[in-house]
Amino acid sequence: MKSLVIEAGPDTVPAHPMRVAGGDIDIGPRATVAVVGDGRMALLVGQVLRTTGAAVTLLGKHDRKLRVARDLGLTVGRSTDDIPPSSFDVTVDVTGRPAGLTRAMELVRPRGTVVMKSTFHGETPVTLWPAIVDEITLVGSRCGPFADAIALLATGQVETAPLLAATYALEDFEAAFAAARSEFKVMLRP
Repeated sequence: MKSLVIEAGPDTVPAHPMRVAGGDIDIGPRATVAVVGDGRMALLVGQVLRTTGAAVTLLGKHDRKLRVARDLGLTVGRSTDDIPPSSFDVTVDVTGRPAGLTRAMELVRPRGTVVMKSTFHGETPVTLWPAIVDEITLVGSRCGPFADAIALLATGQVETAPLLAATYALEDFEAAFAAARSEFKVMLRP
């Protein structure tokens, strides 16, 4: 278990969507969920939400990242695909960009839920009248119950190994930081 925590510890952060799925929002086998984004956090969130039995689709724009998502067993699509508005019961913005929230709002059905996981600096221009007219629930999500996340990692329901590009010696930190700009995740070892 020590190795699991050391190698996957930083990846327990998306546990909160699991708590949302477990009670705050009704996500179950009949739910349709779109995860908007294709970065490391989006891939983790997609895997966590898949454990609810929901039909989870990850929408992104990078072929390499979408291949990893597909290899993890997620249904994938391009975020620019012509997907009809109001197609999903729940959408999760994990893009890290203001446009991701706009896309998540477009894709959620009336009386559906948009989970806002992205954090970024600055203002986010969002047209809110559709949320009011369509009675959309907006939920902020940051971090959650780490014990539940570690359990999913320990049982293999959530995989992190495909997200680790490389491990670097501490003295090679400059190369590690350079690689981190374009890879899902890199790790430093003492």
